[in-house]
Amino acid sequence: MKRVAVGINNLGKVLLIAIGFSIGLLIPIIHFETIPWLLSIPTTFYIFIVSSWIYSRIKASVLENLTIKRIVPDRVLDGDEVEVVIEIINKSFLGLYNVSYIDYYPETLHLVDGYKNSGSITIPPKSRVIIRYRLKTRGIGKHVFKAFYIKTTDILTLYTIELYDEDIEKEYIRCYPKSLVELNQLTLYVRRRYLSGLHRTMELGYSMEFKDIRRYNPGDVIRFIDWKATARRNRLMIREYHREVENDIVIMIRITQSMLAGRLGRRKYDYIVNSISKLIMEMINTSDRIGLVIFGGIKPLIKPLSKIGVTGYREILDILTDIPFNIEGEIPVKYSYILSRLGIRGKTLFIYITDLEDEEELNLIEILKILKHNIYVISPSTTRFAVEERRDIDRIAFQILRYREDKLRSERMEGLLSKDVITIDVGPETILEEIFERINRFKRLTPT
Repeated sequence: MKRVAVGINNLGKVLLIAIGFSIGLLIPIIHFETIPWLLSIPTTFYIFIVSSWIYSRIKASVLENLTIKRIVPDRVLDGDEVEVVIEIINKSFLGLYNVSYIDYYPETLHLVDGYKNSGSITIPPKSRVIIRYRLKTRGIGKHVFKAFYIKTTDILTLYTIELYDEDIEKEYIRCYPKSLVELNQLTLYVRRRYLSGLHRTMELGYSMEFKDIRRYNPGDVIRFIDWKATARRNRLMIREYHREVENDIVIMIRITQSMLAGRLGRRKYDYIVNSISKLIMEMINTSDRIGLVIFGGIKPLIKPLSKIGVTGYREILDILTDIPFNIEGEIPVKYSYILSRLGIRGKTLFIYITDLEDEEELNLIEILKILKHNIYVISPSTTRFAVEERRDIDRIAFQILRYREDKLRSERMEGLLSKDVITIDVGPETILEEIFERINRFKRLTPT
């Protein structure tokens, strides 16, 4: 929404007071027929003020008709520098001079040294003006821009004309995990083979991995006949292959304020997203079906179970980065709604990443156990993530404040362990390792 405001500044207010005061003094003491020229002084001031007001309204109309665009990359990586381009198009025959501007960029980003998001420009008639500055990204998620502000004055600087443009075209930057460029194709191939090789089944079917050659039986697929073996043995022989098992894996993340707290780039959520992005990237084009659920302090974001290709991987990244940097309270959600949206077909592995701050979420874990699903609870310890960011008194105060919550969390973890729910306490360096280990264990134990 564009908002244009015209207001009189301090100089204009002083002139108005002076005009009123002078007229009030002159009218009782002057004789209009002898000294009419005395009235010309306040009249002149009055004409100046009215003329300035008319001119300021014209400039306000020009401001309102400006086309302002913010151009930033759609996707950037955590820690990269981003160039922000502001394009101002003036289609009017009138120019704007001595114009001050401010682009309110997200507080979660940092201005690169040597660049400014504010200054003074001139917008000539029928022209296109470009403003550039650079920002440093920090923290995975959606960084939302605020309004673009322009301020100018009339010729006599009696009036101030301001424009707040909150409908500027590009409103946010999506910041994605840095791990996307760290994994080369060789690493991707090796890890994918490592994961997919662990869930071979003894059941025979048709895939790319050869198992054996056997005698042809009526009903077998003709295109798998091995003609060389048939010629050697003088009877129809057919190739057999290992049939891959489709494992269903759901990653659930419960968003809390403590998960989003801390220095950007070092939050628990940043580490979690980096780990999940690496994991899912290595499962691209495998037979596994991956689902994703994010809920808690935000409206539930659900990606139903499906095999992951390049498009599906991008969809998951969009969900992971569509998280605000601050949340307030808890948004109630029905667990039955989440489970129905996932498209579960059979026994599923649930990896539940949570701070265990709410007893109600224990109900979800019990429901999954009743439904005979495998569930692993991964609970990132806040002290292992955030205490290193604090020093001296702040560090001690943080430890005291977190003591009670950590104690409750430990009690809930023990309660889950007593119900045969495996709960793992992880730090920033062990999240990915634990997730890999639980998935591999699930695949080894998957019945054939």
